[in-house]
Amino acid sequence: MSSITEITSVPDWEKHLASLAPTTLLIISFHAPWAAPCAQMATVLSTLAADYPVTSPPQTSWVSINAEELSDLSETYDVTAVPFLVLIRNGQVVETVSGSSAVKVRTAIETHAKNTGAAAGAPATVNGNEGVAADGDAAAKPDEPVDPEKAKEELFKRLADLVKAAPVMLFMKGTPNSPQCGFSRQLVAILRPQSANRIIYRQTWTGGSVTAHAWRWTSRP
Repeated sequence: MSSITEITSVPDWEKHLASLAPTTLLIISFHAPWAAPCAQMATVLSTLAADYPVTSPPQTSWVSINAEELSDLSETYDVTAVPFLVLIRNGQVVETVSGSSAVKVRTAIETHAKNTGAAAGAPATVNGNEGVAADGDAAAKPDEPVDPEKAKEELFKRLADLVKAAPVMLFMKGTPNSPQCGFSRQLVAILRPQSANRIIYRQTWTGGSVTAHAWRWTSRP
């Protein structure tokens, strides 16, 4: 049966990628140790992995990544909430699943694990239960000029959708494990017992929220 490997550094990640056959389905679980839904998803994935025998070359490869510690990889795969699942074959993302729906995760893995010969097309995105939607904007083409005003409008739209994702939304300085001001520390202490979901930090979101809401504080949570 297959097992899940914890990736703890970018070199480990690059080495693992290089070792895979083009037909291998790579299942990546982005998680945060403090998030209860991630612990539940880890159990689901361990159970699913056990159903796949170890073959040569591997039919599947299962890895787990701390989204906060390896934030560069989180940025690469547009991880904006945890748990977040990314399925890759031959270097291409074939599907992503945001949230903690075990049914959607199992369906995605089973579908692509069976499909070993087809070329990867446009990646599918699925939002599971109890998750904040991933950043679904397509990346701009390298030779395509970026319109600053259009980029600002898109950022503000994402922020508007973001603040409506839950009844209570906290924009804070630092992370839940390392608050950077007293206000943030107190608010984290209040929210942590509520099993709150965390949206992965993005510097552009911080700047955009300040501009969009005309905040002028020298310090803000």
